[in-house]
Amino acid sequence: MGTRLGRWGRAYKDWSPASVRASIEESLRRLQLDAIPLLQLHGPQVSDLTGSLLGALERLREEGKIRHLSVNSFEMNIIAHVMTLANFGAVMIDYNILRLQHRAIINELTTRDLGILAGHALAGGLHSSSLFGDCGMRDLWYGARAWKNHRADLARSRHFYFLNEEKDRAAGEIALAWVLANPSISCAVFGTTRLPHLLSTLKASGRPLDGELLTRIERAAVLPAHG
Repeated sequence: MGTRLGRWGRAYKDWSPASVRASIEESLRRLQLDAIPLLQLHGPQVSDLTGSLLGALERLREEGKIRHLSVNSFEMNIIAHVMTLANFGAVMIDYNILRLQHRAIINELTTRDLGILAGHALAGGLHSSSLFGDCGMRDLWYGARAWKNHRADLARSRHFYFLNEEKDRAAGEIALAWVLANPSISCAVFGTTRLPHLLSTLKASGRPLDGELLTRIERAAVLPAHG
C-alpha cells in the first residue's frame, strides 16, 4: 500500500488520501473481498504519516473496508514513530539471523501489544555458501538483489555457512526456524521462486531447533564481520 506503478512500470510513492482510497478499492475489487484484514503501508517516511492520511485510513476502517493497519519499514526510527500512533496494530521489520540487534525493539513492540511480522526472514539467502550456485534463472534476480541491497551483511554472513553442513535440514529452514523461535513474532515473511524451496523452508513450522544449534547460531550472530 502506497507504492504505485507509473509509466514504463516505474514505482513511485503516493500517500494522498485520494490515491490511498483508490488503491484500497481497487484491491478489494481484484481480491473479491469485502474488507482487507490487514492493510500494510509499505515503506512510508515519518513525514508521510500525516493527519490527513491517518484520517483517511480511519474513515476507510469505519466504512468496513479495512480492519487493521500495519507499517512495513526496515528503518527503526520510523517504527519508533509508529509506536506513538494509536492507529496501528502491527508492524513489519527486518528480523533474521543477521539482525539479532532488533530484539530490543521487538521487546518494546511486544510491551505495546503490537503484532510483529518478520520481513526478510531468510536474510536474502546470504547464509548460503553458494549464493549464485545451483539456481535457475528465476533465482538470479533475487540473488542479485540480495547482493546489491545487503552487501554490508556479506562479510558477517560467512559466519553462518555452517548451516549448509546440516544433513537433515536445509539452511533456509534453519534460518526461518530461528526467527520463529522468538515468541513475539506473529508471522515470518519470505520469498521463493521454486516449489522445492518453498516446501523445504515450510518444514521450519512446528519443528524447533535443538539447543546446540541455537547456541551456535547465537554465537555466530555476535561475531564481528571480519572476526
